[in-house]
Amino acid sequence: MFPTIFTLASEGLGSRAADGSGIINVAIFGGAVVPLATGALADATGSLALALALPAMCYAVIAAFGVYARRPAAG
Repeated sequence: MFPTIFTLASEGLGSRAADGSGIINVAIFGGAVVPLATGALADATGSLALALALPAMCYAVIAAFGVYARRPAAG
């Protein structure tokens, strides 16, 4: 599925295709690291509820970026 998702996400980016592909690759890396970090945090603190704050913060950053990116460019 990755080639299809990557192609659809990069379609229509024009000169910003390199930026878009970089963001997709960062998302892939985050999807691999955040679950491991969440588990390590749960083991270190003994609290799954506290550890789940990490992915919640990640989702908050993604949502904030979505709100920011949706705004039309000034000018």
